[in-house]
Amino acid sequence: MSQSEPGRSNVTRGYTTAMVAAVILSTTAIFIRYLTQTYHLPALVLAFWRELFVAITLTIVLACIRPALLKIRRQQLFFLIAYRMVLEAFNGT
Repeated sequence: MSQSEPGRSNVTRGYTTAMVAAVILSTTAIFIRYLTQTYHLPALVLAFWRELFVAITLTIVLACIRPALLKIRRQQLFFLIAYRMVLEAFNGT
């Protein structure tokens, strides 16, 4: 066993994660198009539901896998509020 094998494993995991994320993100456009054309959903309503489902899913996954990541320290509040405002501006445009 050489020293480069653990690093190679991390690289493989990184590439696999990136590929899975690309596939998932590329298929969301199909679902968004279907919802906007079939049900005439406004973009902001669709953005709200998308964010809600992502937040619920991430909370459940993190609670099961690494609950310590759900604890928010006082130093992180400014970043979280700023990130939320950027996300709202992004979805509003």
